[in-house]
Amino acid sequence: MRSTQQAIRRCIDSFADDLIELADQLIHEQVAKALSRIKPAPAPRERAVKPKPEKQPRRPKLTPVERLERARARQAERAEARRGEKQLALPFNGQGETSQGGGAAAQRGGRRKSAVPEAAVQKAPPPLFVVKRTREGNVPLQRKAEAEAAAAHAAPSENALPS
Repeated sequence: MRSTQQAIRRCIDSFADDLIELADQLIHEQVAKALSRIKPAPAPRERAVKPKPEKQPRRPKLTPVERLERARARQAERAEARRGEKQLALPFNGQGETSQGGGAAAQRGGRRKSAVPEAAVQKAPPPLFVVKRTREGNVPLQRKAEAEAAAAHAAPSENALPS
């Protein structure tokens, strides 16, 4: 009996070994099919290394005296630019250069003193009345005194005709 038992055990062991080999083959085939369905991961690319631009060197910190000098220089540039703009605008404003530099108050909008005294310049007196005219230029209404004077001048000439 022992020999039969041993023979049966050998057969069972050989079947088990064969089953294990078949299972390994089946697993390898199934894994290969599954991997073929999945897209392969892209290979890591070599990135082109971009050269980094060089940083500009930082400006050295200025001393307070240097800062004041730069500020004064900028102020002078702005003042010069304003003078240039003002010179360009003068013909359009109708203002000429004054002979007297009245200072900052005069430039800010105070009254400017003209070069010619006011007494030397005589203005024409304003008109006493305004005559309204029509579009054609005729005076539509005459004053009563003018109408009477015109009638008096016209009357003697009419009297002279009958003789």
